Amino acid sequence: KIFSNKNYLEIKNLLLSNFKIKKINKETKNNIFLHKPRVIDDRKIYEYLPKEKIIKVIDDEIIRIAKGSNLNKPEVQFQFHNILNKRNFFQEIERDKIEKGTLIKIENIELEYK
Repeated sequence: KIFSNKNYLEIKNLLLSNFKIKKINKETKNNIFLHKPRVIDDRKIYEYLPKEKIIKVIDDEIIRIAKGSNLNKPEVQFQFHNILNKRNFFQEIERDKIEKGTLIKIENIELEYK
């Protein structure tokens, strides 16, 4: 049936007649287990180009932060490095066994992986 203002009560009664409300007793309520799986964010933050030895950052948030930061200042570089650490950027690079000295490109910004 198509829902409209005219047949609202008819559809409401139809829905209520098809469903039975069941009360949950205390014993059943105590035995209910809700499984909340941990969501694993397995998106890659970067692409590695081994021939050119370039790590191209593809994560929008990191690109936005880098563009809005003055990475010429050491304090800002330190804060940006902390953000990359929190996102496991360097851990992923080590896990992928990428050599030190590789160039990290964040759009028009270039950094060296040391």
